Amino acid sequence: MGLFGGKKPEQEAEDLYLSGDYDALFDLIFRKAIQSRKMKKDVAVSYLKKVLANRESARAYYILSLLTIPDKSGLEYAKKAFEMEPASEDYALNLAMYYSEGMRDVDSSMKVYEEYWKSSGDTKIGIMVAEWYVKRDVKRAGEIAAEILKKEPKNRKAAKIVKTSEKAISSGEVPCPNCGTLLSRDATVCYSCGLDIQRWKEKHAK
Repeated sequence: MGLFGGKKPEQEAEDLYLSGDYDALFDLIFRKAIQSRKMKKDVAVSYLKKVLANRESARAYYILSLLTIPDKSGLEYAKKAFEMEPASEDYALNLAMYYSEGMRDVDSSMKVYEEYWKSSGDTKIGIMVAEWYVKRDVKRAGEIAAEILKKEPKNRKAAKIVKTSEKAISSGEVPCPNCGTLLSRDATVCYSCGLDIQRWKEKHAK
């Protein structure tokens, strides 16, 4: 049975929309259009857009992004939700997944996680971001890890990253973008994993 005595999901949505109970409407759409698929996707999308015509809602954008995967419009909705609430783990994960799985853009995905870490202070995510930076910008990796150590002085992973960063900066070495091994700045091949450094640079040049 539906929220209103056995009505179809579409009628329930109409009643909730007219009543202005948007939170309940979002719950209904999430359950019926995404989880059980008992509501037509185009109907769910139309109600979410009606709500957005009246007011901005991070949750409405988030649900829209789930309903429009893998369209580019879904990415824009995911961005909007995250921009409105950057401390939301759900919104951060959703946008990061759009980038990493939908677009194969790991760099943008990790940037999302970095913004989420800044807003939420989630140590686990902060460490993940710092480890990613070790292979790309060892100075930034050290900065993130140092911030984590201020709050968690006994965090071993953060301490290790800070030590790696300090060593790289003092020696003038740079991390291999594939495995993180510290190499001389003029290295052309990583002696640890065999990566062709020059080819990697050319491929990732922007």
